[in-house]
Amino acid sequence: MKKLVQVVWFYHLNRRTAVNKTLINHVNINLYSAFACTFS
Repeated sequence: MKKLVQVVWFYHLNRRTAVNKTLINHVNINLYSAFACTFS
């Protein structure tokens, strides 16, 4: 039972990290686009 909890927790953390990375990448792309549009 304890092992299952650890696995689920690990999965949850990994998923949250992946989501955060995706959000950060998305924000970076938006910033880059805005920057490129402003100075092109």
